[in-house]
Amino acid sequence: MNILVWGFCGTDGGEIVKEMGRRDLEVREWISDQEGSANIWDFLLGNIPAVEKERATLERYAHFHRSHFDTYHVMIARRGLHFADLHEVTNEFSLTYHYFSRLIKARAIDFVLFANMPHEGPDYVLYNIAKDAGIRTLICYQTLFSDKFYLMTSIEDLGRFATTRGMPDGAIIPLERGFQQLSVNMQGLIQPEIPQKPSVRARAIKSCAALLAGPVRTVRNPWRALKQGMNRTFVKNSGASLQNTYRRQMRAHALTTASVDALLETHEKLVYFPLHLQPELTTSTLGGVFQDQLYAIELLSSMLGDEWLILVKENPKQTYFQRRGLFFRRLMGLTNVRLVPSTYSTYKLMRKARFVTTISGTACWEAVKGGKKCLVFGKAWFSGLPGVYTYAEDLDFGAFLDATQRELRFEDLEEAFHGLMSRAGAGVVDRDYACLVPHYDSAANARKVVSSIVDAVRNPNTVWN
Repeated sequence: MNILVWGFCGTDGGEIVKEMGRRDLEVREWISDQEGSANIWDFLLGNIPAVEKERATLERYAHFHRSHFDTYHVMIARRGLHFADLHEVTNEFSLTYHYFSRLIKARAIDFVLFANMPHEGPDYVLYNIAKDAGIRTLICYQTLFSDKFYLMTSIEDLGRFATTRGMPDGAIIPLERGFQQLSVNMQGLIQPEIPQKPSVRARAIKSCAALLAGPVRTVRNPWRALKQGMNRTFVKNSGASLQNTYRRQMRAHALTTASVDALLETHEKLVYFPLHLQPELTTSTLGGVFQDQLYAIELLSSMLGDEWLILVKENPKQTYFQRRGLFFRRLMGLTNVRLVPSTYSTYKLMRKARFVTTISGTACWEAVKGGKKCLVFGKAWFSGLPGVYTYAEDLDFGAFLDATQRELRFEDLEEAFHGLMSRAGAGVVDRDYACLVPHYDSAANARKVVSSIVDAVRNPNTVWN
């Protein structure tokens, strides 16, 4: 195989690619941030060189553009509002398409390996060029669990994992009852069901710190403080001004904590819909048309009717991006929707809701683990497990509502979960999750990861599609 590798950044990723070399895997091209690789940041920031274009590639471009440009545009918007110019995005898309088309041919690439699900723009273009050309692709996807990552040969296989089979390493991942699931990216941001009330002294210290934060920043960097103040006051579309507007909109439209408490006590037909942080992989790639989360909420609102209430909770990490004025106008135009403060306990909402729904996020996994049914609108790693329903136009929604009132046996979930995890590879492909592995060692991890990749590549049961 002549392999093109996208990702595996940082020294840990470098160890994985070096181990591939030691295992006689021919990496012909590597795009990363490590020495010896093509600089991934050139691609992520749109610094794509122009290459000579071939007629056959040009003829295929129109179809490729129709199929993938909109998703690409959504993905690269994660860089910021100044990348939203439609015409420059079109130029960048074309440059990226032709660059990778030529690179694959020039380097005789017949296998593309992704360290993560394609979701940043250029990797998505590379993935689809490879698919159109019949080139094998293998995608790594980190799990929430210690020392485990999924492998699949297509994005569509997420949740089914039918394309790669039979890679058990004997490790049993315990499944604990209850809603809570450790999430590396949300540590310290998820409120407990019964929050601990800080002491008077702690509240006083926090209040004083908040009062002093502004003057301290001004003293440390007076020019920056002045510039931010001017932006907030005079520049309508500056980041500081937009963030202030977003916070005002949240305060104006979100219920008070006391109001939410009252709803949970008095209303029986409740649905909990936690919003995803945007822009992110969970919506830009895994959401499809439902990267527009409001569309999912609008559909749900229509299917449920006025006797139900949908409690929508903002992601604690969200900023003004994709949350401007028209977002709130659409959301608050739904009579059976209530916006909940982002600081409200997610577990309290889960416990009281009849079911939980989201695009692809961990909240639905937590709900099922705690015995609730859930509805996902996109692709999720847990979508094949008991209690998880995926929205489709032919979904029998009435039957789903009936199912939400029946018990979900934990033993059934546990058995299916262990079956799903038996298809996962051993190791860590996302350095943020190394903290879950006791006595983590980079070199040992590289050996495990590459062994899992080799097993998938050489397994005769692997489905390349």
